[in-house]
Amino acid sequence: MRVLYLCYILLKEQPTIIHYFLPEAYLVGAVCSIFSPRSIRVMSRRSLNVYQKQKPLLKHFEYFIHRFMHLILGNSKAVVNELNEEGIEKDKIKLIYNGIATPELINNELKNCVRKILDMSESILVISIISNLIPYKGHKDLLYALKTISAELPKEWLLLCVGRDGGYSKELINLAEELNLNEHIKFVGHTRDTASYLDAADIGVLPSHQEGFSNSLLEGMSHGLPMIAADVGGNSEAITDGINGFIVPAHSPELLGEKILLLVKDVDIRNKFGRKAYETVKKNFSIDQCVSQYISTYNDLLER
Repeated sequence: MRVLYLCYILLKEQPTIIHYFLPEAYLVGAVCSIFSPRSIRVMSRRSLNVYQKQKPLLKHFEYFIHRFMHLILGNSKAVVNELNEEGIEKDKIKLIYNGIATPELINNELKNCVRKILDMSESILVISIISNLIPYKGHKDLLYALKTISAELPKEWLLLCVGRDGGYSKELINLAEELNLNEHIKFVGHTRDTASYLDAADIGVLPSHQEGFSNSLLEGMSHGLPMIAADVGGNSEAITDGINGFIVPAHSPELLGEKILLLVKDVDIRNKFGRKAYETVKKNFSIDQCVSQYISTYNDLLER
């Protein structure tokens, strides 16, 4: 019914521009857009094309409908490179990074207030991972990394796992118990108040095995967190290794553990990376910049 309704809306409204986000919307919208043949068609790819390898029919269909797009957007250089490899003409591809709001950084006094509200002690070391609980987000790598350095961590430390459970939590809880880390790990689940958990944290980690360009990474940086991210997708386009955070190879628990321990032991580096990370987001990945680029892109298309 929804597909039929979309066809009806397109037939009735005849929009000037149709913009598709994410693969499902692209497939359904591209087919439905035959009812609005004069519309300018734009597609945004926001992830690496790993899903095409899992669904070859989807891959071939996407390749087919690419030719009917006026413009295809990628949200990282890594995504743009894959679009080039799919045979799309370079003049039909454009890079527009994700953008997020940048809150004012809080001081230690406010951080302690947030921790009190969340029932955490002021002195505890807090590491956060803001990511849905699904295998490719690398939670297991993080648990193994923490196990390798557990003897050198302070007595009081906590890992906050914030994100929707994709049916993976039981496996992670069992692994945490097996590694004798369960007392130090809190599975928060889905929350709309991600900001409070970021404000309460000292270090942010994103050990994903695949990403297009991670909003979670930008969110951590926008709260002044020194971030450690896996070298996948566009992560290294936001994090300059050793300047505003650390980049480590994916699937590398030992290296991940080494970088976490370095930040745990050196508060000065932690603070320096956090400030630089915040400045990076404010300068290069603000929501205002993102919106401005979309508006400029739409206007350019209208003038063709």
